[in-house]
Amino acid sequence: MRPSRTAPADGRSTARPLVRLAGIVALVVLLPAVALAGIGASTRPAAGEQLWASPYDGPANREDGAAAIAVAPDGAAVFVTGRSAGSGRGDDYATVAYDAATGAELWVARYDRAGLDDDAVAIGVDPDGSKVFVTGSSSRSEADSAYATIAYDAASGAGLWTARFDVPGYNDEPAALRVSPDGTKVFVTGTARVRGLFNFGDFETVAYDAATGGQLWARSYGLLPAGVSRAVALAVGPDGSEVFVTGDAEFEDFATVSYDSETGTPLWTRRWDGPAHGRDYAEALAVSPDGAKLFVTGLTPVLGRNQFQYGIVAYDTATGAELWSSFYDGPGSFDQPSAVGVSPDGSQVFVTGESFSRIDKATNYATVAYDTTAGAQLWARRYNGPRQGWEIPHALAVAPDSSQVFVTGLSDGPRNELHCATVAYGSRSGGELWVMRFHEWGNTCRAFDLGVSPDGSTLYVTGENDRAGGEFDYATIAYSTR
Repeated sequence: MRPSRTAPADGRSTARPLVRLAGIVALVVLLPAVALAGIGASTRPAAGEQLWASPYDGPANREDGAAAIAVAPDGAAVFVTGRSAGSGRGDDYATVAYDAATGAELWVARYDRAGLDDDAVAIGVDPDGSKVFVTGSSSRSEADSAYATIAYDAASGAGLWTARFDVPGYNDEPAALRVSPDGTKVFVTGTARVRGLFNFGDFETVAYDAATGGQLWARSYGLLPAGVSRAVALAVGPDGSEVFVTGDAEFEDFATVSYDSETGTPLWTRRWDGPAHGRDYAEALAVSPDGAKLFVTGLTPVLGRNQFQYGIVAYDTATGAELWSSFYDGPGSFDQPSAVGVSPDGSQVFVTGESFSRIDKATNYATVAYDTTAGAQLWARRYNGPRQGWEIPHALAVAPDSSQVFVTGLSDGPRNELHCATVAYGSRSGGELWVMRFHEWGNTCRAFDLGVSPDGSTLYVTGENDRAGGEFDYATIAYSTR
């Protein structure tokens, strides 16, 4: 079976006092222009400064946890989705829009299919910013779940359409969603599992008309009824012509498929078997900005040793030919990547994940930069929090100008706390620029996703944070990046 991650055990902001207008006028009159310029400069947020933090607590006032985030193309709003305890016994999707400048809640949309569990896992925004798309797993009964994909009006949160994808006899569990560059299609991938046999499944990838929710095509990859396949990630080429899906095949190899986005016709399929010829587990993928290369990362055994390392493989997107593969073997026995990103200038690809340290007897963030041309490792940096305990990153993003790399996840804090820990690195040197740790409303904060504003000035992080009584709310935090 797939190696499991080792997990640790488990005051809102105050408004500024008002300043009297008369005092402001007097200050402006008395101070020269040079002093005023200095005052303006001093009020700009510093790199890494927290700008706002906003919770979401559902109507049941119980467990709520955000899973994914998307930023509007114009930078005006931030959209978050996840699971939220419903009025019945199950969870609902809860999608929340925030004002990107202030963190003020703009709207909330909830989805409850039948009083059972509905768990949103991915979100996307169309290129013109008019629609928000959410997907997740939606139960029809205790033994039957389907993909449920929903389109919302981005301005109001009004539901536009809902599309369900259900393979008869299978539990369907989506993992990723992407929108085509022209905004006409929405793609969802995940796994259809044989009911009662958790490990038996196929990739299932579906394309929808973004305007109506009409299903355009659906494609399977795997060896059911006896095969074991798990889809984990999806990407769309920058020209919109290809859709790429990756995951595991038979718990043995990375399996990556390229589809024609219009018809769903498979263009190529590649399996990657690491140098130890053991069990390889894909975790994430990304496409280069020019669309020429596809990067897939996951964990792979170390040849001759009973341990795992990062593996990253680059493919030619036109043919599926392997271009190069590289590895990261940390100082311990276990390295598991969780996210990958490519710099917008196309020169670097970054991988982050958790890496066990023999010294600390726990995991650190381990972020590695590779040259996209040949896969040469450019730098590797580890983050170990103040308690030197468990650090598990979940997401990575690159600044639009390619200057910074951001990583977020969870990190042990003092007094058995868990913090949402976010680290910024300089992309060229790997130098640590800043670290911010958040746990304002309770003892436990776990970050699961992040996004960058289109101008690169703000980083948004989302996850879950407990409060009094041990129940969780969504926690979304904005940081200045420069």
